[in-house]
Amino acid sequence: MIDINEVLNLAISVNKIARKKDKRTEYPEYYEGYSDRAVMLDRIRVHSQPCGFPAKLFRERAPRQSEEEFDYFKENYKQTTLPVYLDFQSTVTRVFHDTNWNVDFEDDSEFQKYCETGIPIYGSWENFMKGVLPHLKLTDANGVIAVKPYAVETEKQQLEDGTVEEVIAKGQEIKPVMVYYSTKQIVAEEYDSWYLIELKEKSEVTKGSRKVKEGMVYEFYDDTQIIRIEQVGEYSDYKFQARLYFEHNWQRVPCFKLKGVPNIAEDHISFTSQFMYAVDLLDLCTINQAVLQAVINRIGYPHTVMIGVPCEFEQKTESGLIRSCDHGYILGDDNKKHICPSCRGVGLRSKLSPLGALLLNPESATDKGDTTFTRPALEFPTPPSEPFRYLMEKIEWDEKKARNILHLKTTASKASGQPETATSELLDNRAMSAFMKPISDQMFGIGESILNAIGWMRYGNDYTRPVLSYPVTFDFYTEADYLLQIGEAKKAGMPPMVISTIIYTYLQSLYYNDRMTAMVFNLISQTDRIMILSNDEIEVGISKGTIDKWEKVLHDSAINFVDQLAFENDKFFEQDFITQKEQLIALAKATYDAIAKNATLSQSASTAARLAAIAANA
Repeated sequence: MIDINEVLNLAISVNKIARKKDKRTEYPEYYEGYSDRAVMLDRIRVHSQPCGFPAKLFRERAPRQSEEEFDYFKENYKQTTLPVYLDFQSTVTRVFHDTNWNVDFEDDSEFQKYCETGIPIYGSWENFMKGVLPHLKLTDANGVIAVKPYAVETEKQQLEDGTVEEVIAKGQEIKPVMVYYSTKQIVAEEYDSWYLIELKEKSEVTKGSRKVKEGMVYEFYDDTQIIRIEQVGEYSDYKFQARLYFEHNWQRVPCFKLKGVPNIAEDHISFTSQFMYAVDLLDLCTINQAVLQAVINRIGYPHTVMIGVPCEFEQKTESGLIRSCDHGYILGDDNKKHICPSCRGVGLRSKLSPLGALLLNPESATDKGDTTFTRPALEFPTPPSEPFRYLMEKIEWDEKKARNILHLKTTASKASGQPETATSELLDNRAMSAFMKPISDQMFGIGESILNAIGWMRYGNDYTRPVLSYPVTFDFYTEADYLLQIGEAKKAGMPPMVISTIIYTYLQSLYYNDRMTAMVFNLISQTDRIMILSNDEIEVGISKGTIDKWEKVLHDSAINFVDQLAFENDKFFEQDFITQKEQLIALAKATYDAIAKNATLSQSASTAARLAAIAANA
């Protein structure tokens, strides 16, 4: 536990550093590596969230680029790399499939109700985990998630020396909430021991005779307490006062690093977001996309080239002289050349009529007219396409490489080139799982720490820890991927067991979030052993005796049979799985027997009718 006066001195020293900024990064170097972390956050945000023109990325103009062209970049900048980040975030959030993880609370506990419906701002712990945490983690590996009371009621208490102090009111219900603090807000830290955080809110200070909300406000977190530090008095004096905000006595700091790839240097540790490894390539995409758009607007449109006629404009000067246009200029009384108001300095006039028709000089006895020209009288030259094609290919190549670094699978990447083999598909999926496993473990580790912090702050020693089951396996294929695999497996003549496994996984991916539908399809896929066969293959199997006829009935009507069993017994799915299978098979067999019996009776009746007709004719 750190003394409150030490915390106050820490805030004062931080403010002294804040007045000195690193010219290279424009950030104060609060501690070793602070500015590097802040710059990393800025670079990632260029590609992860809507923002303005990234001036730092375009700080140096390209060779031979004019100031006007650079200004064009600024005015017409578009963020074209956001879809890459969105795909990456969407892929990461697939670890939250409902069948992939679980959290078990104590039955009907107040803690469970609070985590599921009572958390301020986010509504529930799960909402925060699925909807907020992934984006924060992927963009700001060195930021923290703090858990603190949403609001703390205070009361005034008179001390022995007669002074009055504001203290935390006793008996109030604590409502802990998760709060995100970015890398830039962490102005001092000792990893996993304490953090000093600069808040965005401001305290009231004086500037001359005016009171303004411009004072610095900090929060200090350690393993026993949360301390609030506010700037007071005259703004330029940088005076501070500190008070206890909340005493939690958890013996752990309720601040949790968002983490990423760890970087350990002697006595301190920092983290790099996995997305950062693709940022250099995405920077190139951004720069080259801006260049491409500028090139298109500069030379990408056809230029009109046509025959002109010498300008014959005449103008009377102030002295009364008549002067004619001479190569775009008219000589004035001051013996200086002035731009011709007719041709505007070109020296030629257009041969286009008001309606856009090109007027050609006809041939005469003394003049052959425009027939002497060897080039077309009017043409539209277009620029070479090589620069455009090169830039587009370079952008596409850099983006593809960035996606490969992030292990992103896209339909577009499959559409070009050679088709992937089953082995390469399997290796890609394993590589993706290995890439995502640390990200998943870190997110669920943060989630577990949040649960424990909330439980301790609300219930202390009476808190019962929930059991959080982390995801163990990962599935990053889309439904379209599975359908493609099923088709390829059938074409390749793969064993039925392999095809059946792919189909089963496909059904799981479709219905992982629908419990009842998942149970129905799980029962059918485990009972219908000929699910993967075509009708022709089934008929061949029946003729050879390898497939029973009742299995064909089950295959054709499985969903109807399950619906019938569930309608007749509303607790059908509460039975053990073996019993469900037995009842489904029994219903299929009974249905087949009924069909066969009706067919036999019908055939007997038909035979009897034919015999009677023969006897009558005889």
